[in-house]
Formats: sequence, structure tokens, C-alpha cells
Amino acid sequence: YSVPEGFDIKKLPRELQDYKRELEQMTDQELQLLRWRMKWKSLAREKQLPPREFDQLRKTIWLMITGRGYGKTLAAANWTGQYAAASAWPVMCAVVAPTHDDVRYTCFEGVTGLLSLIPSVLIKDSNAGLPSITLWNNSWIRGFSGENPEKLRGPQHHVAWCDEIASWPYPDDAWDNLWFGLRLGKNPQLVCTGTPRPTPFMRKLVLN
Repeated sequence: YSVPEGFDIKKLPRELQDYKRELEQMTDQELQLLRWRMKWKSLAREKQLPPREFDQLRKTIWLMITGRGYGKTLAAANWTGQYAAASAWPVMCAVVAPTHDDVRYTCFEGVTGLLSLIPSVLIKDSNAGLPSITLWNNSWIRGFSGENPEKLRGPQHHVAWCDEIASWPYPDDAWDNLWFGLRLGKNPQLVCTGTPRPTPFMRKLVLN
């Protein structure tokens, strides 16, 4: 990010001069966040990025129910992590998977999980047992297991990532408790990822 010795910034177009000054005023965390967001946007397929209605806060739920190899975990982990890391104030994010092992070893510690994607300089602390991640801006990402819906009763969140929701042991109870707690901020949202399974709960979710 340094400028070669003797380089005259005045030779740059005005727009680039302003851009360079803005970059120079950024902290290391802000620069790494910007780099992460730009890199993902350049690598992601269009369908791995939020739909326009969801991105513009006109939709609450983003469904990615597709076959294996689509990159659902990668897309959801990037969206969740970047939402939390880019917030100007601390936000609370929930990640719910069928089992504790699923949420820990896939959503958090997996090859395309949160800990693999979030730049280390943006991570203030992490807890493998819960699991959870505290970010540089004090945003908190907490994992939950669909095996224990009662754990979702009480905690409040701004956004949530629901992984392999069709395989949750108690989908109705877990969903209801999560939904009741999704009440922080003006525009709570959630992303649902998973492979297609024609369960009664999934039919109801898609129809609604």
C-alpha cells in the first residue's frame, strides 16, 4: 500500500487521488475487509451472491436449496462473515446446523467455513466449544445445533444462517425459536442453505 519514492500523486486523475487518500486513512482491519469483499465478489458466481431483492432489504429470506458442489456453504459463510465484519456497530449472528458437529466442523472450521474465510486480523476471539467468533468490531457469530431447539429460545439476533435445514431433527421448533429471536435491527434477515429434500417443513418454507 506504499507509494514509490518520488511519485507525484498530483499526476493521478482527481478520482484516483481521492481514492488513494481514502485508502491511506484506512486501518489494517478496514483494508483487509475491503480486500476480502472485493476478492469474493470477483470469484463468486452470480447465483452465489444475494438476490437483488434480498440485498436491497426487500426480502427477509434467501434460499439456496441446490445439489452438492454448488458452493452453498462458501456463499453463506461469506455473506454471514462480511455482514458481521462490515457493520458499524456490533451485531449478533446465529448459525444453525443439524448437529453440533455440523455447525462446528462445517460452518465454522470447514474448508469453506467462517474461520477459513474471515481474515485473521478481523478475528478478536473464537471459541471452538460453542462454537463462536468475536470480530474486531465486537460483532458475535454464534453456532447452534438443530438437535436442541430450546437453546434458540431467548437469544436475539440481527441475521442467521440456517444450514441443511431439511436435516434438522426438530425443524418446526428450531425454526420458530430462531424466528422469534430474529428481532434485532430494522431489517433482520436469514440465509438458508441445503440440498433438496421434500419434507413437510421444506414444502411449507418454500411456499411461504
